[in-house]
Amino acid sequence: MTGEHIALALRGAWRRNAAPIPLTAGRLAPCVDALVRSGAAALVWQRLRRTDWCDDSVLHPLRDAFRTELVRAALNTRHVAKVVGEMRASAIDTILLKGWSVAMSYADPDLRPLGDIDLLVRQSDGVRAQATAAAFAAHRPHIDLHTSLLDLTDRTVADLFTRSRVIPLGEVDVRVLCPEDQFRHLCLHFFRHAGSRPLWLCDIAATLEAMTQEFDWELCLGGDALLSERVVASVGLAQMLLDARPACPLPSRWARRVPAWLSRAVLTSWGTRFDPRVYRPTAMSLSLRAPGEIVPALLRRWPNPLEATVQRAAHLTGMWRPVVQLHEAIVRARRFLPRLMAGI
Repeated sequence: MTGEHIALALRGAWRRNAAPIPLTAGRLAPCVDALVRSGAAALVWQRLRRTDWCDDSVLHPLRDAFRTELVRAALNTRHVAKVVGEMRASAIDTILLKGWSVAMSYADPDLRPLGDIDLLVRQSDGVRAQATAAAFAAHRPHIDLHTSLLDLTDRTVADLFTRSRVIPLGEVDVRVLCPEDQFRHLCLHFFRHAGSRPLWLCDIAATLEAMTQEFDWELCLGGDALLSERVVASVGLAQMLLDARPACPLPSRWARRVPAWLSRAVLTSWGTRFDPRVYRPTAMSLSLRAPGEIVPALLRRWPNPLEATVQRAAHLTGMWRPVVQLHEAIVRARRFLPRLMAGI
């Protein structure tokens, strides 16, 4: 039930007057670690402050994350403004991506934690941009430069720049993706990472509610049909799990029912504790040396339905999910076996 409780804790958390959380401290306690790790702790704490049980010691990590984000937000905003200003001084045009640009959709942008500074630059500016970014190497947050986007493979960088817009950030203006490209990017990034961070679905929900009537769904959903299917599904997930209320609803011809397996997979992912054994490169080869560990090791690495669907570029409907998962498991096994044989 941890995933379901996380969803309840985050329903409408991006709004100015989010309702109090309909949970008790005891029911929320198992979610605290996941909320902190996912970056959603500050959003939850702003709702908890309206409850009469917010002083429970088990919830202190949420309160601490809230205080930390308020301080960090001001420092990070100044750092981003300085980085963008330096790029501009070097005649390098940039587009600020992901968390930094979507925070403006939140009623209180300071509650949306900000990670690395993701900047999109033109291929011709890549080398000079790297040199400029190197001057900030000792600072945090880290600067992550892109000359293309894995999540927008059906969009050219030239078109992204042409459609981009400029918004104020502190004392400087920054360039961000146009609303349609940005929303598509948020949804496809969420899917590419198998919906693992609830904060990213909050981004989608907050953006849906901040849309204007001028939002062009045809532009947003134009391009690769498989990718557009994921964007539409993201809208459904934000509505179903987080109570998102789109200011500019999907046209009826695009509306789709969210497959039951998809919402279950996302909630399961949110409620699954981090297992370092899955991410140690030698973990599987070590497990094979202990017969009692082989089956547990395989089960830990069995791809979840959403992860397998993304990796196999499968549609969300029309195929039984265990078949897609088995296909992904076979592909992984084929990649692993040569490394195993080389180490014997």
